[in-house]
Amino acid sequence: MDHQNVVPKTHTFYKKSVWLLLFTIYTVSVFVPWVPRSWQPPCNNSWALILHNAFIKGEAFGSEVVFTFGPFGFLYFGAIPQTHLLTLLGWLLIAAGFVIAVWKALQASLFPGWGKMLCALAVTAVTASVDVPDAQIFAFVAFASVAWLIIRPTGIAANTIVGVALALASLVKFSWFVAIVPPVVAITLFEAIRERRCAIISVVYGFSCVLLWLASGQSLGSVGPYLGLSLEVAGGYAAAMQLGHAWGMTNVWWFLLIAFVLLALYFFPLRKRDPWSSLGCSGVLAFLLFITFKAGFVRHDHHEVVAFAVLVAVGVLVVSMSRGLILTSLTSLALAASLILYGSSVRLHLRNPSFEPRFGQVFRLGGVSDFARFLSGGVSPAASYDFSMKQVVGAQDLELPIGTVDLYPWGGIDKMYANNLKVRHRPVFESYTAFTPRLARINADFLAGETAPDHLLFAVRAIDQRFPAMEDGLSWPEIITRYDISGEQQGYLLMERRDSPATYKLSQLSETQIQPEIAIALPGGDALWVQIDLPLTMRGKLMQQLYKPAIISLVLRFSDGGTHAFRLIPKVASAGFLISPVIPNNAAFAVFRNKPSDLRLSPLRPVAIAISGETGFREDYSFREAKLRFYRLEFGSYGE
Repeated sequence: MDHQNVVPKTHTFYKKSVWLLLFTIYTVSVFVPWVPRSWQPPCNNSWALILHNAFIKGEAFGSEVVFTFGPFGFLYFGAIPQTHLLTLLGWLLIAAGFVIAVWKALQASLFPGWGKMLCALAVTAVTASVDVPDAQIFAFVAFASVAWLIIRPTGIAANTIVGVALALASLVKFSWFVAIVPPVVAITLFEAIRERRCAIISVVYGFSCVLLWLASGQSLGSVGPYLGLSLEVAGGYAAAMQLGHAWGMTNVWWFLLIAFVLLALYFFPLRKRDPWSSLGCSGVLAFLLFITFKAGFVRHDHHEVVAFAVLVAVGVLVVSMSRGLILTSLTSLALAASLILYGSSVRLHLRNPSFEPRFGQVFRLGGVSDFARFLSGGVSPAASYDFSMKQVVGAQDLELPIGTVDLYPWGGIDKMYANNLKVRHRPVFESYTAFTPRLARINADFLAGETAPDHLLFAVRAIDQRFPAMEDGLSWPEIITRYDISGEQQGYLLMERRDSPATYKLSQLSETQIQPEIAIALPGGDALWVQIDLPLTMRGKLMQQLYKPAIISLVLRFSDGGTHAFRLIPKVASAGFLISPVIPNNAAFAVFRNKPSDLRLSPLRPVAIAISGETGFREDYSFREAKLRFYRLEFGSYGE
C-alpha cells in the first residue's frame, strides 16, 4: 500500500469537508428562521397569519383560499407557535437542498476548495440579505439546474434531498412553482433523450409534490382549481400591481444588459465542449432571469433588490464556470457590475419604510447567534408571538359580539388574531388581489353564501392611488344589503350581518364608446355603477407577458371644476364598481349606506369622467373595442 498517496488524498478530503461544513453551517444559520420574525410594520405581512392558520385548519387552496401562495405558504414569513417547528423543518430541508445544489454546481469550477466556499458563501449572503426569501429560491433553482444538467449527480441522497426541497418550495409560492417546473422538465428531457434514463430528481420531485400536497390536508381534486385560480391571480399581477416609487428606481435596462452579458459569457465558451448541456443551462438560466425580472420590476419597489440579488448569484455561477484569463476577467467584470447594481438598489430603498434588509443576519453573523440561542433554549415562539400580538393590540382592544369576523379591504389581519377573534376570511382575503371579474365574483358570492361571517371590520382604503370603490367593488352592494353598521373601532366600521338581507338591482342607463382623454358625462342619479371594458391590444398583451402594460388613470371632474385622477385596473373595472358618489372614507360610506340621496354626498358626485394614462397607453389598450356602461344601483329598504 502506498502510504505517500493515501495521506495527501485523506488530507484533501478533510479540507474539502471543512469548506463544505463551513458553508453548510452558515447557510443553515441564515436561511432557517430560528428566531420568529415580528409581525410588526413598517412592512405589514399580517396576511401571512391567514396562511399559517389555513394550514392548521386544512383549508382548501383554490376554493377557501385564493392567493399567490400554496398550502405551505406559511413558510414564507414568520411563524406562530403551532407552526414554528414545521417552519424550522421546512427551511432546514430547503437550506440542505440549496447547499447540495450550490456545491454540486461549483464542482465544475477550477477554483480550490476555499475559493468554492467563498463563492458559495457570497451567494448565500447576498440572496439572504433581502427581506423576502424569493432570491434564495431562485438562486437555488439556478444552481440545481446547472448541477443536474452538467454534473448530473446520480447519488440517491443528493437527488432525494434536492428533489423534495424543490417540491416543498413549489407549494410555498406560486411564482416559485412557475420558476421550478420548467427546469425540472428540462432535466427530465435531457436525461431521457441524452442518457436514455429517467431522471431520479424528477421522479422524486413529482412524487414529493403529490405527497406534500396531501400531507398539507389538500385533496387531489383541488389541484385543478388551485392552479387555475393561481394562474389568474398571477396573470392579473402585471396590470394591477405595477408601480414605481419616489424613493428611487434602478433602470431596468441595466438588469437586462448585465443578464444578457452573463448569459453570453456562459453559453459561448461552453458550447464547444458540451453544446447540448450549454444550450440547456443557458435556456434555463435565461428563463429564471426572466422570472426574476418580472418579479423584480413589474412592481418597481424594493422587489428589484431581489432581482439584483439573483443576478449576483448567477454572476457567481458564471464566474465559477469560466476558463482562461480573458474569459475569467470578462465574467468577473460582469459580476462586479451586478454587485454594484445590487448595492445601488439597496442604497436607494433604504429610504423605503417597507424595506427591511437582513444585513445583521448575513454580514454580522446574526443568524449564527440566533442559531446558538435556539440550541441553548433561549427561543420561545409562544412568548415572541404573544409580544408581537400585544404590540398590535396596543391600548385599545377590539370588542365584538360572539361570532365570526372578516376584515376589509386589506391589512390589519393581525388585529383580528391579536384580539383572538374567530376569523372567517373570504377566499381572496386581500381585496387588492381580486384582479379579475372572476376573482371579484368569488368574494361577492362568498358574502351571499351560508358561510359568510357574522361581522365585518370594514374600512374605505385603497393601495397605489386606486379608486377606493374598486377594492372588492363587486362586494360593496352585498355588504350594504347584508350588513348593518353597529359602530366604529380603531378606524374600522363594525358591521353586523342582517337576519334578512335587503335587495339591490342594477338598471342599465347607457352605453358609450370610450375615447382616450375625452370626457364622458355621467347620468343623474343617487347611486351610479359603471363597467369599463378596455381590452389590451396585441402590443399590450405582449407587454403584459414580457413586462407590463402602461398604467391607466380614471380622471373625475366635479361640478366645481376640480378634477381628481385615480389608478384604474382594467380587469377590475370590467367587473363594475360604484362611480358616484365617490366614497373617500368611512364616514362617507356610512352616510351612503344609510341614505344614498343624502345631500352631504352632493360634493362627491362627479359630473364627468375620462380615461387617461402614462406614455404608451393608447397603443397598449384597444379603444376601438372599449365600452363603458352606466347603471343605476337601486337598493331595497336596507336602512330600516
